[in-house]
Amino acid sequence: MPMTKDFGMLTDSIGADAVITFDYGSGTPEMAAAWAAYCLSNPQSKTAIGTDSKGINWKTTGYWASLRAAAPSPVDDGLNPLRANHPLPYPISRFEVGNECYGSWENDTHATKHDAALYAEFYAKTVALVKFIVPNAQLGAVVTENEDTDGSQQETVINPRTRQQHSGWSAVLLSALYGLKVVPDFVIYHYYAEQPGAEDDADLLQSAKSWRPRTDAIRQMLNDYMHGSAKKTQLICTENNSVTFNPGKQSTSIVNGLFLADTFGAILSTEFKGYYWWNLHNGTSAQFNNSSKLYGWRNYGDYGVLAAGQAEPLTPNDTPYPTFHALEVIGKFAHPGDFPCIAVSDNALVSAYAVKSKGGELSLLVINKSPAKSEEVQISLFGYQPRPTAETWSYGVQQDSAESTGKPGALVHGLAAGVSQSFGESLAPYSMTVFNLKRS
Repeated sequence: MPMTKDFGMLTDSIGADAVITFDYGSGTPEMAAAWAAYCLSNPQSKTAIGTDSKGINWKTTGYWASLRAAAPSPVDDGLNPLRANHPLPYPISRFEVGNECYGSWENDTHATKHDAALYAEFYAKTVALVKFIVPNAQLGAVVTENEDTDGSQQETVINPRTRQQHSGWSAVLLSALYGLKVVPDFVIYHYYAEQPGAEDDADLLQSAKSWRPRTDAIRQMLNDYMHGSAKKTQLICTENNSVTFNPGKQSTSIVNGLFLADTFGAILSTEFKGYYWWNLHNGTSAQFNNSSKLYGWRNYGDYGVLAAGQAEPLTPNDTPYPTFHALEVIGKFAHPGDFPCIAVSDNALVSAYAVKSKGGELSLLVINKSPAKSEEVQISLFGYQPRPTAETWSYGVQQDSAESTGKPGALVHGLAAGVSQSFGESLAPYSMTVFNLKRS
């Protein structure tokens, strides 16, 4: 909970949408309720949270909210990490209950570890208590993408639609939640496209195409096991990156930046309501897959978008990786309130995505996945006639290579001429480009 102070202040300062993860492995519903109260409750509230199964009295909602509202004490009594001088609630209303609770790599102190039915009971108790004290809080449950992922559960359930037996995490969890009459506000999904040691740049850059079928599979599970009661349950991806573990050079190469941008474009056309990349800072290692078959000049891996100061060769702390620049490109592409529309590329190596603002401006994101050659592409827009000149922003292999000489990376700003409802463009190798269009 102490880091929540800094996290909440940052979220507030930049107007971000954020999710906080409650501790399932060693936590209690009362701990989660105190956490939510710290973020969202009124300091004058006197609602008792109660004593948990470990004998800890979690006091009242106002106690935690008062800590958030208070200025740090001149003499730290151990609670200053929670004193934020922030009387108003943080702009945080979503909480996920646990992280990858199905996985043996996650801490779990419950009697039966990584058990979906036991998690469902914990989730139900947490939802009841948190919503009692903070009615507007939204709570998410951890799911996987199909009925058989992590099939090590203690029980088997029957899919009500197919009548087939399944013992995977999501099947058991959703069946148990339905029995408890609890419908999640949202479900949490993590996706890592590749396995360590088997990374393949070309495969990674085609993986965004799988977002639609995986989205449909998760929705189908919700429909089946919740008997149609989960129609309002949202889907949120709170982790995404290239490889499941042991990241090698692909994670710090321009390829991973292109993968991030491509994934963002693809997920816009699905029903996912939130998308989060893992992560800001992580840490580097030169021990994993640095094969010459993978593109890139950084012979180390790092999940972060900014270097953590441990890179080999030594890279200064907070040095941006290509994934950071991909996020910059996305910032030029889409904004809150935009909605996706259709853009079509006639080249299999070029992805094209479009969004339109409420004011009628259209932004186009195109990604060239060819490592060595410029690609000619014809882009077709539907129902939109743009002006013939467009502002552009791009980043690609040329800018990334310049960073290997110590030059700072930066997006390239330019103008494109000859833009129309269907126009041709030549795109540099391994590049991502945004066209900001105005209606003719």
